[in-house]
Amino acid sequence: MISEKEFENKFCTSNHQNMNEQKFLAWIHEGIIVMEYERHFHDLSMFAPNHIPIEKYVIDWLLDGFRHDQNQGLVALQFETVKELIEVAQALETCIIENQG
Repeated sequence: MISEKEFENKFCTSNHQNMNEQKFLAWIHEGIIVMEYERHFHDLSMFAPNHIPIEKYVIDWLLDGFRHDQNQGLVALQFETVKELIEVAQALETCIIENQG
């Protein structure tokens, strides 16, 4: 498996790296499903490793990016892992979709 640094050096120009880091820093949920949001978040976070040093920061960052209707249902809960947050966010998303339908 290739390390993040090796990936950056091999496949990304510094301009591309900077552009993706800025994309990551501005990334918000934008109405996509939770799994797609988490996947994009993870993909873009490779370009900003200095901004996400510990899991608690990742949890807070993800919470800040969720849609308002999801965020309201999640902020009061305490999450220990990103996996736990994503699972609860997916369940909440399913409930929201079912109530709208």
